[in-house]
Amino acid sequence: MKKSLMTIFSLVVIVIGLSACGHKSVSEDLQSHKWTVQFLDKKAVSPTADFSKNDVTFSSLNMSQVYSYSINGNTLSLKSASEGTKKYTIKKSDDSYLLTPKSSSDKDGKLKLVPRKGE
Repeated sequence: MKKSLMTIFSLVVIVIGLSACGHKSVSEDLQSHKWTVQFLDKKAVSPTADFSKNDVTFSSLNMSQVYSYSINGNTLSLKSASEGTKKYTIKKSDDSYLLTPKSSSDKDGKLKLVPRKGE
């Protein structure tokens, strides 16, 4: 009986350990794709977002802007010299991410990051 319990316990520990190894962090997931940024509260051209380890580049109509970013829990912080820091609550939704501004004065409103197909 003790051997059976130890075997079951060992299998549970192995399964939990293996499932944790395959889990990507939000930052790793963001870096693994290029993203289309959809504005949910206004009509605007949808730029592309390309995340690296510390920076994200937003590109649209042959123009680009680079922000440094960090993720702490469910908060995504974007920082640029010209615009200061913008903070968003980030939440995974299927294969996309919903970004809700933490400041009511954020003029971009809610955003959705959708992975670009084939990239």
